[in-house]
Amino acid sequence: MGAVEKVEGNVVTLNTPQGAVRVMVDGSTSIQKMAAGSLGDISAGESITVSGERQADGSIQATSILITPALRSQ
Repeated sequence: MGAVEKVEGNVVTLNTPQGAVRVMVDGSTSIQKMAAGSLGDISAGESITVSGERQADGSIQATSILITPALRSQ
């Protein structure tokens, strides 16, 4: 869980308490918010929770992303 730093193509860079994490998104990644969402709904400053598998390069292959509007940065 953390704040989105940037979104480039299918990669979301997430700032977490442990440091920056690259999150890989593909067609099988479930992205949710109050209604169904998409990669286009994720932007810098958003707070998201990512579930997925950590890859050898330290990135995460996302299986689901929850956009958490209550935690958005002001």
